[in-house]
Amino acid sequence: MIPKTRSLARPRFELSLRLRHPRLDPQEISAALRLWPSVAWRRGEAKRTPTGKPLPGVYDASYWSCELARPRSMGLADLLRKSVAELESCADFLKRLRATGGSAGFLIGWLAGSSAGTLLDSLLLSKLAELQLDLFLEPRSPAPGPSPAVASDDA
Repeated sequence: MIPKTRSLARPRFELSLRLRHPRLDPQEISAALRLWPSVAWRRGEAKRTPTGKPLPGVYDASYWSCELARPRSMGLADLLRKSVAELESCADFLKRLRATGGSAGFLIGWLAGSSAGTLLDSLLLSKLAELQLDLFLEPRSPAPGPSPAVASDDA
């Protein structure tokens, strides 16, 4: 008997590179990575909402995040491979960041049904580990209707 197969839904995702550090200026991060953040703040700055309204307190650490753009046809694993390859030239910076109390990694905002999936192979995972990059998976509920900021994983 041949097992019944089911087609997997193509997952949708957003991918960003995020770094945190107790003291480092976000401009130094941008210079080292040659990337510009979509969101950043420096330790000691006044807290604000995403729309810029003041909040009580100050940030206790610096934060830097860059949303990674991709062609519509590029899947999650391929985008991660491409991003890791581009970050290999920054390996010394990433190791110093970690050694001085910081962290770096990819945030995967996963907008998928329960039957969606993708493979992150051992070679990709070992390259992430070599660069001391974490993976953070964040399941998200898709909003009704198409979203121009999020595309299907067509790979």
